Formats: sequence, C-alpha cells, structure tokens
Amino acid sequence: MRNYVTQHDSCGNEIVLTMDDLLRRVHLFNKDRRIQDWELKIVVTGGSESYSFHVILVGYDCKVPFQVYASCDWGLRGYSDLSQEENTMYHQAWNVWCQKGLNRTLFNF
Repeated sequence: MRNYVTQHDSCGNEIVLTMDDLLRRVHLFNKDRRIQDWELKIVVTGGSESYSFHVILVGYDCKVPFQVYASCDWGLRGYSDLSQEENTMYHQAWNVWCQKGLNRTLFNF
C-alpha cells in the first residue's frame, strides 16, 4: 500500500496526497449528516496508482469504484457505464465532497 500519491499541476508543481490525509478527508465525508442520512460511505481499498488512491462509494445497494487523485479530485477509473442510480449517488457524493472543501489540496482539518 502506498503512503502517498503525486500529480503535477498546470505549472509543473508537484501535488502530494498522503494516505493519512485521504483517510482524514474520507472520515470527514463519511460523518457528514447528509451522507449518513443517505446511507452512503466511501471505503478506501488500499489500491492505488502513482497519481491516485482507489476507493469505493457504497450505498443504495450498489458500489461505485473510483479514484481520488493527488489533487483531491475524483475520477471513475474507466467505469463509465453507471446506472442512473449509481450516477446520481456518485454526483450527490461529489457535491458534498466539494461543499465541504475536501477537493482542495490546502484543506485545514
């Protein structure tokens, strides 16, 4: 399991996301009242690429695997054939992630 992943921004600066930082963000996300009311959660799988961690969004009796990049943005890892329910769940979750500021690399916990 990787301890961190990296990317480069548009200016060539390196962006680093550590596993500890990801786990803190996921914890804050999972304890959000809306996420709990919707019975959603993000599970960190331990898998990764050099530039992203693998996670799974769980809820509504379905699971959507995706990536959290070093920039803290999300991507579907080529899994684009989502059902309407999975698509709605993914975008609801992404909206909460952004509203909480978890998509910002300089986030103060």
